[in-house]
Amino acid sequence: MIFATPVKPVKKIPSDKSVFSDENTYEAWVAATQKQLIRFCVQIINSWSEAEDMAQETYIRAWQKRSSYKGTASILTWHMAIARRVCIDRLRSLKRMKTVELDALNSTTDYCINTKIDVDRALQKLTADERIILYLRVGEDLPFEEIAKILNRTPAACRKRFQRSKEKFESIYNGKD
Repeated sequence: MIFATPVKPVKKIPSDKSVFSDENTYEAWVAATQKQLIRFCVQIINSWSEAEDMAQETYIRAWQKRSSYKGTASILTWHMAIARRVCIDRLRSLKRMKTVELDALNSTTDYCINTKIDVDRALQKLTADERIILYLRVGEDLPFEEIAKILNRTPAACRKRFQRSKEKFESIYNGKD
């Protein structure tokens, strides 16, 4: 696998099509973006270990299809769009959503633990699409134009979907659902 070898130092990691100039440059870019892509996949898959696999699959598919990258969106946005399809394909193959794996919590206070559990429970009641849009907007702080490219929708549709998802999350979290 092309990602298993140690990454040779690269002076500056490009963020344009030159990411695909050679394996070494791509591996450096993968190392720089891997956690962000895994966090994105977790929003869909609900499992850190599955998300790692889906991110790896995304990088492999992107490398194999690098000639189809047109440059109309950022490299990361293009990878997130691929990751979304990879994750949805995986969910379809499982034919059910997995339950949340709560990560080990660093905080020792009951309040923080209970808050994290409450947030996770509320998120689990949202659809994958609702979690994705909340994550992209709140977690990644992406503009609606970039979100639209990832989700293959218009920015206006993404704004509306975000608003509805946010309201639904708040309703569930506050116990009104």
